Amino acid sequence: MEAMTENKGVPQLRFKQFITQWEEKKLVEFLIPTLREELKPKKNYLAIGIRSHCKGTFQKPNSDPSKIAMEKLYVVKENDLIVNITFAWEGAIALVKKEDDNAYVSHRFPTYLFKREIVLLEFFKYIFVQKKFRFLLDLMSPGGAGRNRVLSKKEFLKIVCLIPCIKEQQKIATFLSSVDEKLQQLTKKKSLLADYKKGLMQKIFSQELRFKDTKGNNYPDWEEKKLGEHSNKISSGKSKCEEYGQYIVYGSTGQIGVTSKWSHTGKYLLIARVGANAGLINCVDGDFGVTDNTLVLDLKDGVCIEYIYYSLLFFNLNRLVFGSGQPLITGGQLKKLKLNIPSISEQQLIANFLSALDTKIEKVNTQINNTQAFRKGLLQQMFV
Repeated sequence: MEAMTENKGVPQLRFKQFITQWEEKKLVEFLIPTLREELKPKKNYLAIGIRSHCKGTFQKPNSDPSKIAMEKLYVVKENDLIVNITFAWEGAIALVKKEDDNAYVSHRFPTYLFKREIVLLEFFKYIFVQKKFRFLLDLMSPGGAGRNRVLSKKEFLKIVCLIPCIKEQQKIATFLSSVDEKLQQLTKKKSLLADYKKGLMQKIFSQELRFKDTKGNNYPDWEEKKLGEHSNKISSGKSKCEEYGQYIVYGSTGQIGVTSKWSHTGKYLLIARVGANAGLINCVDGDFGVTDNTLVLDLKDGVCIEYIYYSLLFFNLNRLVFGSGQPLITGGQLKKLKLNIPSISEQQLIANFLSALDTKIEKVNTQINNTQAFRKGLLQQMFV
């Protein structure tokens, strides 16, 4: 693979065995509309997710079967291209997944097969996720009230794409698929590590799993104590963000800005006290400021701050949140919170053990971010 000088019809990054320009082709040249009609009402039908937490096709329950009893429904097959003509301008276009084979869609979801001798669906799936294609969908969808913008099937098939020969399509698709597979493996690894950590925390804080000292002896029994007994003070911050400053300001979501004056120095636990993030915990160290929507937990000597951090994570402070209008956690609630506290030596062992797991998870998360950035760069440079 090599970088190319800028040239219309040629991508910036290309496999060196390919030199011809990409050709303009309308979607109508390689997409075949499907018509697999079914008139019976179904309990579920297919929809397209466009948000980060729900990308692609998914089964959507039909709350009122009678509503679509007389509607024409269509059967879709794995790898059909499916378009939501109402929200195409928002990127509502996807390939049907294996688990959705033989699902049903309404007339608002036209579906298409690929003429594989012209365009491979494995290649085209990287075309329709790009900003340029999204722009064309937006351009072809006439304006309406609110989000009511309908893309006609006729206009959709007029969209023009630059397409390479089949062999280059296959080369690109295979290469990008390997990157996607790597990303999936890393994501699965992160999920497995997170589940492993969750299971270990359950065993540790239920005392099913105990540590031993260097001589192989058991540590003393844990004692139940209120968090206030181990705290010098639990209070809200008072810092304000400034345009310039050398000190970090922490709020309910973590780092939110800077200030020229620090309010705290050292290691503390910060707990979001109000809003949607109430209960979120951060362990911070250094010179910093804290806003008034965050509680600062100043612990006494003789207790491991990292142990308290993991203990509170396991407890899940969100359970303490009250108030329907503005969710809230108070310092008074935290002071009364009862925790099981082992000896300082066992606290440190537990904290070190869980911190090591967090380091592994963060390492995988960094690999995921780097791979995502690499993939994004490839999609920008390998397509015209």
